[in-house]
Amino acid sequence: MHNLDIRKAIESSNFKYWQVANKLKMNDGNFSRLLRTELDENNKNKILKAIEELKEEREEWNKKKSYIRKKM
Repeated sequence: MHNLDIRKAIESSNFKYWQVANKLKMNDGNFSRLLRTELDENNKNKILKAIEELKEEREEWNKKKSYIRKKM
């Protein structure tokens, strides 16, 4: 299987492939096809960066959500 590092990063961060594709402004089908062949380091880094950004966004959302709950 190609791009195992990317696949593991997506799965270990509990994201769906479509979420990463959306962050990259890609169609989820195109993203899945992209992963069928081994990517170069530049493209891998872009995808891994998108995963990290999604993690940060999720963390911010969780902070806001817990703040709202405390306020109520």
